[in-house]
Amino acid sequence: MSKTGKITFGAVAVLVAVVAIGIFWTLSNLDSIVKSMIEKVGTSVTGTNVSVSSVHISLQDGSGEISGLTIGNPAGFDSDYALRIGKATVALDKASLTSEVIRVTAITVEETTVNAEIKATAGINLRKIMDKLESSEGKSDQEASDEGGTKIVIDRFDLTDSELKLITDVKNYDAKMGDVHVKGIGQSSGGATTREVAVQLLRPVIREAIKAARKEGSKHGIDGLKEGLTDKLKD
Repeated sequence: MSKTGKITFGAVAVLVAVVAIGIFWTLSNLDSIVKSMIEKVGTSVTGTNVSVSSVHISLQDGSGEISGLTIGNPAGFDSDYALRIGKATVALDKASLTSEVIRVTAITVEETTVNAEIKATAGINLRKIMDKLESSEGKSDQEASDEGGTKIVIDRFDLTDSELKLITDVKNYDAKMGDVHVKGIGQSSGGATTREVAVQLLRPVIREAIKAARKEGSKHGIDGLKEGLTDKLKD
């Protein structure tokens, strides 16, 4: 083999080794990568601190589990968090993992608790989060792509048996939230960005929580706490 051939072969070997190391690093750190992505995008679209206790993805099984996903409160509220998901199980289409669009066949959410907090001085925590979600939809394509270019399709999302605590300046009340079912995220557009996914999953959940809070507040005359609070809750 000529000297030039040896150099070329060596360069290719080094390149292959670098790519192999990169793939190994990505796979071995996949759980932490997904965890960081959820926290980063979630914090951006809600305007609050979003944290995740743990993520476990099994590419071999095409499954995943996200534990302890917590959405913090906007400034001015006292409860520990606005929403906390105990466990979310994820089913993946394994054939899509090497394609440009990752297909999630199902997300099932359990053990969810929502704190709907009404403060005379700050308003309603869920409404503030909803306002931020809606404003996040106006982000430019460039801003959205900067926060993650992965495209995702989600066939089905199910959130069931959720608990809601209505927290007021006077008293707290426990209630049940209605179930939330969402289908076909990203299917019509050839895949959604991580930002779009976050908004399209959280918006119906927060909307259902506001509905449950309004219903529970109406049972206990929450409109007597401060003029205008119930009207805000109805928005």
